[in-house]
Amino acid sequence: MNSDNLLAFMFHDNTENTLQLDDVKDMINEYNPGEYIIACENKPYRHFHICCQMTTKNYNAFVKKHLKDRLKLRGRAVNGQPRQYGRVLGIKKPDKMIAYTLKQGVYISNVTDDNLKPYKAMSYVKDSGDNDREIRDKMREYLDKTYYKDHYKEVEDTPLKKAIIHFLLKEKIRIRTSSQIDGYFKYMRQFSNHDYINKNCELYFYNILYDSF
Repeated sequence: MNSDNLLAFMFHDNTENTLQLDDVKDMINEYNPGEYIIACENKPYRHFHICCQMTTKNYNAFVKKHLKDRLKLRGRAVNGQPRQYGRVLGIKKPDKMIAYTLKQGVYISNVTDDNLKPYKAMSYVKDSGDNDREIRDKMREYLDKTYYKDHYKEVEDTPLKKAIIHFLLKEKIRIRTSSQIDGYFKYMRQFSNHDYINKNCELYFYNILYDSF
């Protein structure tokens, strides 16, 4: 897929699941895109990821007409409610951005399957098995119930990573690489039972995964 003028953005579906991939394709095609991938995901809520060649001017026109005026989506967090659409700025690694868009496998595109194969291979993440799941579950229980037992408005990234290292040292679990810690960190951000740790926000994960993009 050509990375020239590549834009990546996501938005929520607030139409009670009536918005389909072909509908989004029609919306995008109003703005003369080059190559595009439009993907749909249903968890933790129904939303769309778009990775396409488009000018910033046309993206802004798309946002105004369809996301703001038509769908009435929020472009920023308001009163504890997350933003409902957003763009990834400064894409550094287009191949990873494309792979991320394809990760769930439900998409439409004007790029051939042969050209998408390398990105699909990158998007596949192998589960490391029961042992790692057991560690993750035990870590979550420890951090949720013990380490952060007092009230917090929010737990910052660095203290959370240090807490994970503390847990691994306590349990005598081998610390191998920073990627290992980052994986446990993302797990806590997604699956913690505490709202001051859990980040149920697509754009937050965009940023921690692909600062990176």
